[in-house]
Amino acid sequence: MKRRWLSLTGLIFVLLAAGCDGPAPFQTDTGPPEVSGPQPTQTPTAAQTPMPSSTILRPGNYRFNAATGATGTMEIPAPPVPEIEELRRLVKEAPVTYLTAVVDNRHGSVAINMDSVSIFTPEGAEYRYQSASEYITRLRDALPADAPAETRTRLDDLFIAHSGEAPPLGMKDFVLVGPPVPNEMSEIIVHPTSGFHPVPAMPANT
Repeated sequence: MKRRWLSLTGLIFVLLAAGCDGPAPFQTDTGPPEVSGPQPTQTPTAAQTPMPSSTILRPGNYRFNAATGATGTMEIPAPPVPEIEELRRLVKEAPVTYLTAVVDNRHGSVAINMDSVSIFTPEGAEYRYQSASEYITRLRDALPADAPAETRTRLDDLFIAHSGEAPPLGMKDFVLVGPPVPNEMSEIIVHPTSGFHPVPAMPANT
């Protein structure tokens, strides 16, 4: 009996020494573990942007695809147009350079008038070429007042021949005039529809 009392007393003593609160309740850790020291940073991936083209273009044959469905081939530069050259010399205008464009609009949705073409050099200079009809109008305005009626009639006929558009389902040849074509070009931009929807011209053999 005495031995059992001593055992019970020893058990009470052990419990008092360990504390009366009992074991701590089990806890579920739902957060991330704490990390000491500086945290690593993630570098964002840069967006992929096209690099400027370093291709040098040369005078020759080119092609373009209009946004409205037409296609075209161009000769840059092209041979002079004899009828225009004759009248240019008559009014003593400075020489010009010619470009030609053959437009196929059989699959296009709007009329193509080949409003203008811009050629850019690697140095950033722009060479602009406009419709031959506009140039012929300038020649007609430069005629002296006493010019023969026959000359004016020829200019009017030439203006009509180089005016107009390539309608949908149709085709047409165009002539543009401007400054001498540079030997090195970085880009050729075509404005097929009155300055809207510009598109690049690419070498015809690519």
